[in-house]
Amino acid sequence: MLIINRFIQIADKFQSNRIELNEVFSDASESDIDQVLEALYVIANRRMDFGDPIQLDEIATAIPDLLSDESVLEVAVEISIDGLVATGNQATYGPDELVAQLREVHDAYAGSGHTATSRRLVQPPKDSAEQRLPRAFGPPGIDGAPRYDLRRVLGSGNQGTVFEAVDQVFSDGQLPVYVALKTFYDDSVGTKLLSEGKLARRIRHRNVASVTDQGITEHGSVYVVYELIDGQPLDEWVKLKGDALRVRQICKIMLGICEGVQAAHASGIVHRDLKPSNILIDRDSRPVITDFGIASTKNIDPSLSANYGTRGSLAFMAPEQYEGGEGSRAPLVDVYALGGLMYWLLSTRFPNGDRVAEAIDWLENHEQGGPFRDSASIQDPRLRGVVNKAIMLDPSERYQSAEAFAQAIRNYVDHHPIDGIDTGVSTKVWLFAKRKPAFLAVYILALGIIAVAASSYMSSQYQQRMNIQALEHQASVSELNHQIEVSKVYADGLENRVDTARGMIESWSKTLRASDQENAVMLNLLFLHSQSLNTALSEDPMFFKELIERKAQVARDYVEQLDPATTSPIQMALWHELIGNWIKDSDPVESVAHSREAVRLIELYAPEDELWARAIRSTLPQPQYEGY
Repeated sequence: MLIINRFIQIADKFQSNRIELNEVFSDASESDIDQVLEALYVIANRRMDFGDPIQLDEIATAIPDLLSDESVLEVAVEISIDGLVATGNQATYGPDELVAQLREVHDAYAGSGHTATSRRLVQPPKDSAEQRLPRAFGPPGIDGAPRYDLRRVLGSGNQGTVFEAVDQVFSDGQLPVYVALKTFYDDSVGTKLLSEGKLARRIRHRNVASVTDQGITEHGSVYVVYELIDGQPLDEWVKLKGDALRVRQICKIMLGICEGVQAAHASGIVHRDLKPSNILIDRDSRPVITDFGIASTKNIDPSLSANYGTRGSLAFMAPEQYEGGEGSRAPLVDVYALGGLMYWLLSTRFPNGDRVAEAIDWLENHEQGGPFRDSASIQDPRLRGVVNKAIMLDPSERYQSAEAFAQAIRNYVDHHPIDGIDTGVSTKVWLFAKRKPAFLAVYILALGIIAVAASSYMSSQYQQRMNIQALEHQASVSELNHQIEVSKVYADGLENRVDTARGMIESWSKTLRASDQENAVMLNLLFLHSQSLNTALSEDPMFFKELIERKAQVARDYVEQLDPATTSPIQMALWHELIGNWIKDSDPVESVAHSREAVRLIELYAPEDELWARAIRSTLPQPQYEGY
């Protein structure tokens, strides 16, 4: 359900550019704090666009009874400082002093019962005209003039202000060298926080803004100088991208951030404040990590790294970091923040809750909100598993380094199995197919070719068997017809039948020599076979022997002229079996050779027809067949 912010609706009704906070928040109560904070940010942005930033005393006057809430105090200070630096001024008081002033206002209001305060809480600029921009800043250079020329405000935070500045030492005539120079509201705190520059200088990585200088001016102003990144904060960059931002682009951005964080960890530094505003995206879409103001090492004073605002950080802060203690400075707090950044980029929701109250409730009680309440908005289950592992409540269950998190992202992008997520065989096969689409296409094509070849072979074998059966049937019919014919001839006279048969044998032999057609061979053999089986003719031993020899010779001649490359092996086996049977008595040695060749062809090309092979083996003399 969409929750309408009534305070923003009231602000929208103002006709002029100046939106009066007293009128907008006239009936605000403690139950409205989240909506009040949201409206304050919206109104502050609108007024800043018209050069009329909100002053601290305006907030104190408009919502004095809400100043007891820590989140209201922080937002009020943050908005007032942003408004001041946006007009080219530098704040005189630090956040802690302003918070103390606001508490005094609240106490005075609670004691008097008035609805407004007369105390002016505006942040005055320092009296000197040198606080206006542009202005010279820093220690004297080679020519005796201050080294830096502050040009404009890039941003501000709870510790200080970041300016775009020209480094006069390295500038060459008309080619100015621009840098980002950070100054601190409280110089005493800034002196301690010079460790920020020392820490950041240890890191040499393309995804981390490098520190070029740091020091204290002769007036006691502390500063740290970074390389100037020509880009935008990540949150602004995401807004400009809108729906055009794709998952692969998000993964590429996250890989750069992870690599930068890993480089920091390798140098013994934990950033502890990773959030969109501390990451710049340059013109080449390269993410660059900035602001090591609360970074920690094993030897840093924990009190220094605890003094910072929480409004922007709460959304990405690890639970153990919020609770404090030794675990709050461990590298795994950065792993949690990295997971939170990816969660935010994919779902557009803050990992610890979209409102201050939600984030605090989650960090303190692990209830309401938290990173898993809306993880279903990350559609890809593999990517959702990667993000959820990075933002686990228990640090021991997270990725144990920024590099491990980066490797999981790489595996997702490159379609490699992700440890702990892609465990099934089918998933791994699917990922392999995604990685090697060309191989998959070749594999499928090969399977298709094999299937077609197998189908063609089976069809050919079936057709050959059918042809053989047809020939066998034709032979049976022909044999029956010949037997009838022989019987008829026998009735007319034995002598005439013998003469006629011999004449026909001679005629068929001539036909065979003149033709290489298989049908002619088959008809000759069938005729000779029928004659050899005729009882009357077989009574003549010489004629019968001649008939058998001629039948065998016809078959031999035919088999010899067959081409093995184009003739079915099954057909060849049939011929060898026939020849072996016919000459079994006249030439036993050759008979065994033909029978063994028939068995060899059957075992090689028709191994399933074991009965056929066994029948032929049974006709062979046992001693001669052993060892075949």
